[in-house]
Amino acid sequence: MKLLLNTKTVNTLGAAMIDATALKATVTAAIYNDYLAYCKGDSKAEAGLVALWESVAKDKKTLATMRATFNRTTKKVHADLELPESTPAKKVKDSKLVDSNAKTASDKEESEGNTVENNQVVAPNLELTATLETLAHMLKTSKDANQKAALNYAIAKLAASL
Repeated sequence: MKLLLNTKTVNTLGAAMIDATALKATVTAAIYNDYLAYCKGDSKAEAGLVALWESVAKDKKTLATMRATFNRTTKKVHADLELPESTPAKKVKDSKLVDSNAKTASDKEESEGNTVENNQVVAPNLELTATLETLAHMLKTSKDANQKAALNYAIAKLAASL
């Protein structure tokens, strides 16, 4: 069996993980800000929250992460606004923010952190790992700020799919 963690991949994966974590923090802050505005009556805020949710809905794992982020973040806003603890978190359904009540069957299938399929460990995609290495090298050598931003984004998206 070929080992996946070596001197080349560790640095690439580590850098990608750092970028992905920073991106997730940025997304969480944006959700918090706009949901707080929504709770305070800004009718325009819902559109951005719905658009963000729907932009990731095509990927089950990312949607599960988004669902968990919405759940934690909307509950945090509720706590900060001193709303009753029983106030339900939010999710998007039919292009609207709705209460996130009991999980549906499809929600359970898409739960965050699935690491096995049919009791088999899912092996990482070696082609994606090689692509990440190439992008990380390009990022290190690039001097263009726009290109670096695009490469950081691409690395984060690919790393999230591993």
